[in-house]
Amino acid sequence: MFRRAPRRSFFQTYVTKPLVNLISPWAGIDWWLMTVAISLTVIAGLAIRSAQLNVGSTDWWQHWVTGGVGLIIVWRSPALDTRH
Repeated sequence: MFRRAPRRSFFQTYVTKPLVNLISPWAGIDWWLMTVAISLTVIAGLAIRSAQLNVGSTDWWQHWVTGGVGLIIVWRSPALDTRH
């Protein structure tokens, strides 16, 4: 009469499904371009750091924080569905 839904394990419910939901919008991303952008941010932060070794107050970490915030914005942008 009534068909019972298959039971899912704890791992399937709380680990696998959230990971699939997180990764699925990124199926068509150009990973080479993303790797280049992250690498350039890290290399530029190290270059700023090496140029400010003799300065007491350094701000090289602000470059990495800004790059991290930009990465988070780019990471979440496919999840924003703007088509209505």
